[in-house]
Amino acid sequence: AKNDGERAVWAYREAMKCNYDKYAGIRAIIKLAYFYMPLYGVETLTNRGYSRSPNNDKALRNNVLLLEQLEDDETIAQLATGIKRFKVPDECNPILLWKQAVEMEEYLKYFYPDTYMNLAQIYANRHQLEKALVWWNKLLETVKKEEERSKQKQTHWLEMAQAGILQITGNWCRVDDIRKQIAGRMGSLRFCFRNGTKANFTLQRIDRRSVCDASVDMRIQVVRLLRNIQKNIQTSL
Repeated sequence: AKNDGERAVWAYREAMKCNYDKYAGIRAIIKLAYFYMPLYGVETLTNRGYSRSPNNDKALRNNVLLLEQLEDDETIAQLATGIKRFKVPDECNPILLWKQAVEMEEYLKYFYPDTYMNLAQIYANRHQLEKALVWWNKLLETVKKEEERSKQKQTHWLEMAQAGILQITGNWCRVDDIRKQIAGRMGSLRFCFRNGTKANFTLQRIDRRSVCDASVDMRIQVVRLLRNIQKNIQTSL
């Protein structure tokens, strides 16, 4: 091995061959998937360590638009040489490793919901929401089966699966930060939505004097509270 990375990969792959512990192979695959995700995942596009320039920002925007076109054996990642789209070898592919772990878990009846969650999040990060929804539904189904088998509630994972499904299938909207508007021109705002067909807005005039007075009153109350706390501390000393 030339470095610690190669030694770690070798150790994980040797652990996958372990026979005395039937769950050791699953744990090794999961560790290996976690090892490769920050190296080859599209999540690396959020790394801002490269030099900021108009060309780099344009490349990032253009590649983000291509994420939904990626096959499972492809990725777009931030490398030392810049943003690249390339095929990932099967033995280094986090998606294939996670799916391999799922197959082993289902065969050995091993409950490890992180595998389903990671696959759902990977596809969501790749803007492939239909595939992400498949894995959120599989997670929900797996959690329900585990509850029936173990007679124990899996509230955390149940809520997480339901939230993931709702995030994709529900009607969502938000108003982005509104920049300063120029007086005398038509006002504008940026409205993002999902699974919606129309929206109704109500505009209300802000009473600036009331807002300022309320802010001053709150500040006064905070100052009084801090003074009382300081007096109590001095008294106790």
